[in-house]
Amino acid sequence: MTARSICNQSCNAADGVISFTFLRCLLGFLLILGCFNSYALNQLALSLDQIEAENWQLEGLDFSFSDILGKRQKLRLTIKKIVLPAPLDTVKLVNIQCPEVIVEQQSLSCPKGIADINSSWLNSSKIPFSFFYSQQKSYFHLGRVKLARGILNVNAWMKNGRWQAKLHAKRVDAKFVKNRLKIDLFETFSGKLDVNVIANGRQAEISSLKAEIKTKSWKIQNKEASVDTQNLNLTAKIQATNKQGNWRFSSQVNFLEGSVYVEPMYVIAGNKPISVNVDGLWQPRKNQLMVEKISMIHPNVFHMQAQGRLIPGQPVDLEGSVKIDDLETVSNVYLAPVFTATAMEGISFTGKLNADFKLVQQSLTELKLSFFQLGVSDTGNRIGLQGGEGQINWFKQIKAPAHSKLSWQKLSLFKLPIGASELFFSTTTDSLKLDKSTALPFLGGQILLSQFSMLFKDTQTPDVHFQGAIRHVSLEQLTKKLNWQPLTGEINGVIPGISYQNDRLSIEGELKIQVFDGEIRIRDLAVSGLFSPLPKLYLDMDIEHLDLDKLTRKFDFGNMQGRLSGEIRDLYLENWKPVTFFAWLGTPEDDDSPHRISQKAVNNLASIGGGGAVDVLSRTFLGFFETFGYDKVGIGCYLHDGVCQLMGVGPAKQGYYIVKGGGLPRIDVIGYNPRVDWQVLLQRLSRISQPRVQN
Repeated sequence: MTARSICNQSCNAADGVISFTFLRCLLGFLLILGCFNSYALNQLALSLDQIEAENWQLEGLDFSFSDILGKRQKLRLTIKKIVLPAPLDTVKLVNIQCPEVIVEQQSLSCPKGIADINSSWLNSSKIPFSFFYSQQKSYFHLGRVKLARGILNVNAWMKNGRWQAKLHAKRVDAKFVKNRLKIDLFETFSGKLDVNVIANGRQAEISSLKAEIKTKSWKIQNKEASVDTQNLNLTAKIQATNKQGNWRFSSQVNFLEGSVYVEPMYVIAGNKPISVNVDGLWQPRKNQLMVEKISMIHPNVFHMQAQGRLIPGQPVDLEGSVKIDDLETVSNVYLAPVFTATAMEGISFTGKLNADFKLVQQSLTELKLSFFQLGVSDTGNRIGLQGGEGQINWFKQIKAPAHSKLSWQKLSLFKLPIGASELFFSTTTDSLKLDKSTALPFLGGQILLSQFSMLFKDTQTPDVHFQGAIRHVSLEQLTKKLNWQPLTGEINGVIPGISYQNDRLSIEGELKIQVFDGEIRIRDLAVSGLFSPLPKLYLDMDIEHLDLDKLTRKFDFGNMQGRLSGEIRDLYLENWKPVTFFAWLGTPEDDDSPHRISQKAVNNLASIGGGGAVDVLSRTFLGFFETFGYDKVGIGCYLHDGVCQLMGVGPAKQGYYIVKGGGLPRIDVIGYNPRVDWQVLLQRLSRISQPRVQN
């Protein structure tokens, strides 16, 4: 390469691009000087105080050019300082030395350069570097730079206008980065970081980019403690391609070790990494990021994938699928925190589930669910399910109903068991309807579902309507399940309608219970807040002609003969405990059956009111007779503010008659205390109403 040919190249150092063009021009100048006396001039030296170009400058340049007449000229170059343009203006390269710069016919190289770098981020001395430059290709290497207490290496090459740059940073200190960038978002930010970046391009444009980030032992916590990680190890990879200024990218994050808490969820890494993959498009000119495909894999637990349009600040268009192999882990890790302080708190799931869904303009338009070995448990004993199987199909836009199926081996509602059953139903945009009547096994009998429907509303709980009947349900099994005193008999009745609207369950018509050769009719039954921590129940009840002999034989109370009728009005329960009611139980006016009462029953009735007693004349006969005749028996209670106001069949001189005697020997039981604390009364009733032990 001649001096003239070198100087014929562009020597414009003000173009703002740091290249070897300026050096080539300078070498050409030195070679021209050598041409004036080629035999006498074989070595040159040159010193420059400063060279300036747009946005960058070189200070303190010393050149030593030797072997000018040889085939391989040698250049020794020393630069005191290089000031780079923004955003690299915080980096200053100083004491740059090339002990040997080799100039050949079409190339220039520095195989063993040394430099120091001063920066708030970098503070390294005697950094080795090398470069090679020719018209066709070039390369550059910078190694062992101390970056944020880690190590940085840089390699770059260019050939025929195309270039590639590789950056490798290892053991970068996250706390150092936080302090240097003054990140106030996190209270704690520590750990190590490895970064690998490969960029490809042509001239001044980047055409593709690959990056890999590895974290080690990261601990991150924000000031509100709503985000917290412990010993977090993860890898993040991204590949991006530039097409006409728009970047299409694909990324993957693998959660390898440690734990992550993002309120309200807490996730611990398992034996296999949890991964999240995102594909999308970034359009810098529009300042718009579009997510086109996303997937999340929690090995052996679930796999979710979706594709569509997810643009921040705009309605979502998305369709995808979820495959859950371990509903128990999903329930405990992902759902339980979301359920906290809601009506779903305490409910968990087991089994497997597959789901397909579609969102249009952020509105759900399609949903297909399939589940297997489904189990539901509830710490509040509101619902339980075992062996659930089924398919649920729902479409918003299709006018024809979509058909679904649900079956189970065991189902319980508030500890009440429903046997193995199968339901067929159909759905429309906003409703669910039972396709055919079904008989549900229940406590030795059946609950018949003749009609069942749900109407879904945007802002409220769905409206539910049910019609059916109850046939031959065992009252004894029911009372045992409810932890009441066991009673015998059956529950039969037609249910004209049950409705659930605005979180309130109400029964239309009467529910009839045949028990102890009599009948109990329940009317105006309503429950509000059924699935809340504080359910409320209201009802009225009529009791007609129960056989006292059959009733008292079920308890260790003492025998009575006769009939019993009564009523309960305005019963109000909170969390299944009485708050207020009016109740009366006594001998009906038209009862012509024999009226007899045992000695034990007399004493137990006398104890109900606390101040109750057998009158003096009656006590005379207690030791001589086992049973007595009576005219009427009755007791009532009005519960209010935790106190029961007691009453009997009639007033006595002092107090009220609980048992009014009739015939000989006459027996009267009188209550003297009309006001009794409700909890105290419950204790007394519990003592005298123990079930009789069967021999």
